[in-house]
Amino acid sequence: MCCCIGSVIATILAFTVYIGKYAFDNPNPDAWYIDGQLVPAEPTLEGAEFTAVHDQYVTWFLWGFINQMIFLASPLCALLTKMMPNDCQWHTYVTGCGVCLSSIVWYIIGLVWRFNAVGKFSCGDETEVVASAESITLMQNESGNFMRIYFLITWICLSTICCCAISGFAFAQCCAK
Repeated sequence: MCCCIGSVIATILAFTVYIGKYAFDNPNPDAWYIDGQLVPAEPTLEGAEFTAVHDQYVTWFLWGFINQMIFLASPLCALLTKMMPNDCQWHTYVTGCGVCLSSIVWYIIGLVWRFNAVGKFSCGDETEVVASAESITLMQNESGNFMRIYFLITWICLSTICCCAISGFAFAQCCAK
């Protein structure tokens, strides 16, 4: 039991450290996506649509890091609010709901930013697109790989949970007869 709890805590802390590293010390260079290429400086062309790819990823990592910090601090805050009268404990529930909603929106935005056309190109997923030599040096490989692996792990975990729930329900129905 302790080993299981320890591994869960270690996983949460490792995730928080890595997401903080990518938020505050991102290894990828600044890059902007414009007309199918990555450029190193913010485009100044009027009327041109460009995407600050590196800034999007850093924003996503920072947002996730803040969510994790609030999540990690919540047990301490809950303990402190237990010392208060019952009518003062409402903010614990509001904070919990806020972090939950923020995490859901963070997850969805991460999926959109990572797997839309700009995200796939900037991370090197679009192999049929020929990129310039400059674009290749500006690829956001580290951020993109981290996000892809994170989403893959969460999809595997969610699929496993769904399969276990369905199996448990089926087993309970068989044994009930």
